[in-house]
Amino acid sequence: MTEESSPKQVTPYRLLKVNYISVVDWHQKTDLIRVHPNFHGRERQDCVLVAAGNNEYFFAQLLYVFGVFVANETRHMALIMPMDERIPRNERVQSDKVFRFRRVRARHISKTAFIDVESIV
Repeated sequence: MTEESSPKQVTPYRLLKVNYISVVDWHQKTDLIRVHPNFHGRERQDCVLVAAGNNEYFFAQLLYVFGVFVANETRHMALIMPMDERIPRNERVQSDKVFRFRRVRARHISKTAFIDVESIV
């Protein structure tokens, strides 16, 4: 292959389709998750639920989605900002206690991570 006809090594994406089975009617549904610098005039970085293994999950903000072409195969990856930093007790609001929500915030920017998009629930 010449350099002009060879595939790109990294291909960025702005839309990710995630299929799942609804527990309401047990039919397959599709969510459209976006990472776009100018979605209707504003930057958009959706949040996702990520399976970490051993029945553990965490929320993350999607920062970048891309495909990497290696050894004649494209792997789809995502750069995420985990949202699992606990909020100190003195900063929690009363509604958290009433509704029993676990409030979290984004980790420091240095804690971003790359994941396979297949781990997005």
